Amino acid sequence: MGEDETVAEVRALLIERHPEWACQEWIERGVGCLCSERPG
Repeated sequence: MGEDETVAEVRALLIERHPEWACQEWIERGVGCLCSERPG
């Protein structure tokens, strides 16, 4: 799964589970950091 697909899936899941969370823009950056650190 590519980074874009991972971001979309994680974002959708987090918003579904926690719709009240403010500042949801951190999700993309957080997933991007995790994706850049995985062994390739």
